[in-house]
Amino acid sequence: MNGDKKVAPALAGLRHLRQLRKMSQKSLADSLGVDAKSISRYETEQTLPRLSCLRQICRVLGCELWQLFFDPECHQMAA
Repeated sequence: MNGDKKVAPALAGLRHLRQLRKMSQKSLADSLGVDAKSISRYETEQTLPRLSCLRQICRVLGCELWQLFFDPECHQMAA
């Protein structure tokens, strides 16, 4: 196994989706009623949100739950 391989955080798609919606960490945090540092911690996998918070994130970002875990920059779709 290659020890140099970069592994994406579990919520790799969160940052991608947030940026696609042109939202700052603070604006997403305000929409969720959490501290902006929480969003940073979720994106860097320092902490993981509860399922209820994941559902709120999906509602605010207009996405499906699986999309929070999928970063298109880290994965390639099969043609």
